[in-house]
Amino acid sequence: MNCVSFFSGIGGFDLGFERAGIKIQFQCEKNPFCEKVLKLHWTNTTFKSDINEVTIKDIPNAEIWCGGFPCQDVSLANQGKRKGLSGERSGLFYSFFELAKEAMPEWILLENVPGLLNSNDGEDFRTVIKYLNDIGYCVSWRILDAKYFGTPQRRRRVFILASKNSVASADVLFEAKKTKLTRTQKQSEVNHSERASFFKRTYSIQHAQIGRKPNAGPQGKGYRWDGETYTLDSRGSSDCVYVVDEELHVEKTIGKIDFSNRHRALGNAVAVPIVEWIGNRIVMVNRQNMSPDKISLKDIITNIFDDNCGKNIEMFEKSDLNSSNSGVVYKGEIWHNSTVEHNSEPIIKVIYEILSNSIPENLFLNSEQIDSLINRANVKNHKLPNDLEDALIKQLQHPNDIKFLKVRRMLPIEYERLQGFPDDWTKIEGE
Repeated sequence: MNCVSFFSGIGGFDLGFERAGIKIQFQCEKNPFCEKVLKLHWTNTTFKSDINEVTIKDIPNAEIWCGGFPCQDVSLANQGKRKGLSGERSGLFYSFFELAKEAMPEWILLENVPGLLNSNDGEDFRTVIKYLNDIGYCVSWRILDAKYFGTPQRRRRVFILASKNSVASADVLFEAKKTKLTRTQKQSEVNHSERASFFKRTYSIQHAQIGRKPNAGPQGKGYRWDGETYTLDSRGSSDCVYVVDEELHVEKTIGKIDFSNRHRALGNAVAVPIVEWIGNRIVMVNRQNMSPDKISLKDIITNIFDDNCGKNIEMFEKSDLNSSNSGVVYKGEIWHNSTVEHNSEPIIKVIYEILSNSIPENLFLNSEQIDSLINRANVKNHKLPNDLEDALIKQLQHPNDIKFLKVRRMLPIEYERLQGFPDDWTKIEGE
């Protein structure tokens, strides 16, 4: 099968699909740094930079179209500034849709932040699925969390899969008789603490390297030690770690090493293992000649779930989608509910497994960042664990003594591992 990729970023969709045996024929990405990464790994793929300048003649024939259209205008991180699909960046969905409507590929896969579900009181998400449904697609969506697909990062994203004139998208995103509703989920299935206890305790620290005053805005500085990181994002949400009693090799550096392009691009990327899982299921369903057009929405749902979900079928115009993380819409009818955020056999790892112990000196927190982290925790009455606070204070008191350097930013290769990329995927010589 062949795929064309829009809003390609550093190629998360592309790499995931390639691992599923799908060939990438076309890429479109405007960011100059991301363009360099794409051309490093796909030297012969047709490339365009601006989707607004792409015509249907530029795009090779392909069964699959994919893209993670910009999330900034629908993200909860921009509360108070959420313009939704009327925003300049997230509104590029319309440019994508006009091209897709002309080409009508067999499959369309989109990805975005969960904030899309409630942006503009749910109307933005309703617009996305209604536009695709109106031109003949069965549209299925599901929030999936990367931590269940082999990477220790809590990264919830909504994946929207559309199949032309067929209910096959539901067959891909939901596993027949295996997908569970959240009300049937047992806590033991999602509890990582037992696995994490076998490894050295690792603190993942949120927004630690952003030099903020204690009362400067909503970004909380938290920490977790359950084997996972916070969601990586372009601003460094889960950016620092501390491993208790870990022996580190601290590399002396000359001058400042700027990893900002790599960190930012990786924070915006899609988690590769999820796309690979979806790609493998598309290939499998496609080989089965897809589900026939005659199947009703009720037949789809009862085939997927053991529960009796017929009562959840409603007319599309009357559905309140905000309270659900999953659903299917086909021919104007819709089912939606909340399902578990992983495949039937989740792969669970912990952050300690991906960390390096050789760290450039300039990646350790400076005095301003340490002060900000400690003060913010005190202001919010979030007392830091004694060992973490002790490590921060010693690092503050002995900034030039290597043996006291313990709390530091994550390396780009660690970001790459958390997103499912090979080491140094984003390393561009000379930058």
